[in-house]
Amino acid sequence: MPNQLLFLPLLLLWITSLAKAQNGNLVVNILNCKNDKGTLRVAVFKTEEGFPSDVSQAVQVKSCAIRPNASTLTFNGLAYGVYAVSVYHDENNNNKLDTNFMGIPSEGYGASRDAKNTFGPPKFEDAKFSIDSPTKMLNIKIRY
Repeated sequence: MPNQLLFLPLLLLWITSLAKAQNGNLVVNILNCKNDKGTLRVAVFKTEEGFPSDVSQAVQVKSCAIRPNASTLTFNGLAYGVYAVSVYHDENNNNKLDTNFMGIPSEGYGASRDAKNTFGPPKFEDAKFSIDSPTKMLNIKIRY
């Protein structure tokens, strides 16, 4: 009986350590901003639902000021798995990606894996990547 009592706390400790090891941090470096006006808005998506613009479907959303060479945001505690990131340069700070009368963005934008838009927004499938280590780093170039 004493061996069984010792085994249970060790088992719980091991399970807890495994659960913690299954989360990672995502470091996103945003490059190529044409100016330092406004704010960068970044969203991390776990599924294609809402990607790239419906931030209510994102698992984490952050904003940051624009730095001269690269702006960096860190998303902590993301469960290991597949994600996609979208970014836009909100130059006028109105909390939306402005578009012209044809729906073409008039502010800078980007996505993970440099996913491009061909007659519409980038696809989750083209932007997806895996988090499978404690830290994942991404560089996202803004397009205008």
